Amino acid sequence: MKSTKYLAHHLVIVSVLAIVGMILLHQSLLFGFLFAILYSIVVLNYYGYDVRSLIRSAFSETIEYRWLYVTIILIGATVAIWLSSGTIATMVFYGFNYIEGINFVLFTFWIVSICSFFMGTAVGTFSTIGIILFSIGSIIGIPPALLIGSIVSGAFVADKLSAISGLVNINLKLCEVNYRDVLLPALATLLPTMLITSVIYYFLGNEFVIEHGLSNLVHIQSELQSSFVIHPVLFVLPILILLLSIFGVNSLYTILSGIGLGSLFSLFVQKNSLTDVIRHLLFGYSSSNEGELAHILKGGGMFKMFEVALIVASAIFLVNLLIKSSLIDKLIQRFAQSIHSPRQLLFRTACLSIGTTALTCDQTLGLVLPASLLKKSYDEFGIRREILFRTLSDTGLIVAPIFPWNINYLIIVGIIGSGIYFIPYACLCYISPVVSLAVGMMRKKS
Repeated sequence: MKSTKYLAHHLVIVSVLAIVGMILLHQSLLFGFLFAILYSIVVLNYYGYDVRSLIRSAFSETIEYRWLYVTIILIGATVAIWLSSGTIATMVFYGFNYIEGINFVLFTFWIVSICSFFMGTAVGTFSTIGIILFSIGSIIGIPPALLIGSIVSGAFVADKLSAISGLVNINLKLCEVNYRDVLLPALATLLPTMLITSVIYYFLGNEFVIEHGLSNLVHIQSELQSSFVIHPVLFVLPILILLLSIFGVNSLYTILSGIGLGSLFSLFVQKNSLTDVIRHLLFGYSSSNEGELAHILKGGGMFKMFEVALIVASAIFLVNLLIKSSLIDKLIQRFAQSIHSPRQLLFRTACLSIGTTALTCDQTLGLVLPASLLKKSYDEFGIRREILFRTLSDTGLIVAPIFPWNINYLIIVGIIGSGIYFIPYACLCYISPVVSLAVGMMRKKS
C-alpha cells in the first residue's frame, strides 16, 4: 500500500487543481470543493478508511458553524440595505465636500478603508465606492494601476477587521475568540500598517490634487442628491454598528440591528415601499433611476450569499475530512514539530496561511487550515488566541488580491477591466504581513 504521506499529497494536489480548474473555467468554486470532497471520499474508501465515520465527524464539525452561515447570508442583506437606505450615498456625498485641494490617491485609500470597515465586504466596497472613486480619478488623470492599487488596499481592510465581515467571523469562530478581545491586538498592527501605507500613497499621489469646482465631482454630487435623500441622520447606522461591535455585542445581533435600522431608514427617509425593501434584502439593491450611479450603486442580497455560505461550508467539510483522516497531519508533521519558539510559531503561521491562500485560490482555507492545526500550539506556548486571529487576518486574508489566480483578483479585474498592473500598488497587501510579524516578534509571550 502506498504511504499515507503520498496519499495526503495526492488528495491535496487534486483538491487544489479542482478549485483552480473551476476558476479557469469561470465556474463556481462550489463545484471545485464538491468534486474534491467526493474524490477524497472515493479514494479514502479505496485505501480502507472508515469513510462513514469520517463523513459523520466532518459533518458534525461543519454543522458547528451553522450560525456563521446565517451571518454570511445576512451580510448580503446588510450590503443591500446600506445602499437602499442611502447610507453609502450619504457617506460619499459628504466625503466629496472635503476632497478639493487634497491628495486624491491618499484620500481614496482612506475613504475606501472607512467604507469597507462598515460595509464588511472588500468586493462590495470595491464595486460601489471604489468604482465611483475610480471614475473620478480617471477623469483627473491618475494612472489606473495606482488608483486601483489604493482602492484594493482600502477595500481589504474589511476582510482584516470589519465586525460584519464573513471572513472575520470565520476567523473569530475558528480561533474561538470574540471581537471585543481581538480589537486592540488587531489595531496594534492595523494602525502602523495604515500609517506606512498612507505615507507611500502620499508620495505616489502628491501630484494628483483635486482642483476647486471640478465639474465631474459636482455632477456626481448632484446625481446623488437626485437619487437619494442625503441627510446626516443616516450616519447613525455606521455609528450604531461601530458601537455595538466595540461593546462586544454578538456579531449576529449587530448585523440584525443594522439591517433593522437600515430598513427603517429605507422606508421613512428614502420613501421606499415595504415591497421594495424586502426585494432589496432578498435580491439586492438596484435603482430605478436612470443615470451613471444607477449602474454603480447596486448589489447585495441574501440569495447571492447562499452560494458563498455553501462554499464556506464545503471548505470546512473538506478540511475536516482530511484532518479527521490524519492525512493533513502527515503533510505538516515536520512543519509543526520543528517549532521551538513563539517567534517560529508566528512566522510559520503566516507562511502556512499565505501559502494556503495562494494554493487554493480562496481565503477561507487560508484561515481554516492554519487555525485548525496550530491553535493548540499557541496554547502550549502561552500565546493568546487573539494573536492567532491577528496573524491570520494580517497575512492569508490580506494577500489574496495580489495572486492573479485568486478569486478576489479575478473579481477585481472583472469589475475594472484592468490587468495585473495594479498589483505592485496594492501596498497594504505587502505591508500588513511584514508589520504583523514585526510587532508579534517584538512582544514577549503572554
